[in-house]
Amino acid sequence: MAKKLILIVDDNAELLDALQDVLGDEYNLAFAANGREALEKFQACTPAAVLMDYKMPGMDGLETLRHLRHQTKTVPVIIMSAYDEMVLEQDVMAAGANRYISKPFELSTVRSALAELAV
Repeated sequence: MAKKLILIVDDNAELLDALQDVLGDEYNLAFAANGREALEKFQACTPAAVLMDYKMPGMDGLETLRHLRHQTKTVPVIIMSAYDEMVLEQDVMAAGANRYISKPFELSTVRSALAELAV
């Protein structure tokens, strides 16, 4: 069975490396450092899920999420943020995110969220 593709959008190289270590055996991974790059890669490869930081240079995760939701409502999107604010979580969930994960998090939390979303 072919591995599903996950698009990971974050500008933190250490986190990307850690996610590669944890998810790389189970999934094919594509990476983007910002919202614009994420939208380009999304159109090019249509991943099974998107794991995206909220705070990024240029287009933030909420704006990127809104653009993604105009393209599809079916691809699960998990938003990660160091800003553990209820209002932020409510905003991203209202915009169509499937999960919100507060940073820092255990890497197993990401794996569990993907499993719960049947990715």
